[in-house]
Amino acid sequence: MTARDFFEKKFATKISANPACLQDAGVISKSIALDIEGSEGGQWTFQFDEKGMLSMKPGAAADSACVISMKDDTFTGMISGKVNVPMAFITRKIKVKGESTLAAKLGTSLQKLFQ
Repeated sequence: MTARDFFEKKFATKISANPACLQDAGVISKSIALDIEGSEGGQWTFQFDEKGMLSMKPGAAADSACVISMKDDTFTGMISGKVNVPMAFITRKIKVKGESTLAAKLGTSLQKLFQ
């Protein structure tokens, strides 16, 4: 599954069915942008409202509190379980600008959601 397929099909379906699906992340009134580089990648912004409800839109919002970037093969490796996330972060295959704690919260909640 490509990053684009994951976000535009699988994850969009989850959000439509349950906008509170990542409420356990504890992210309130902030946006987190993802920038997946490569032909199968793209940019998306997760917007959390004041209750932690989630909406997702294409593109990286300029006012995002956190921007997470990686190559598409790193992302697909993550969702397939072949990439060790902490090691990918240490080796700079995953880069975070801004509030890095938001990236950790999002990552943990996404893993729980799709296990």
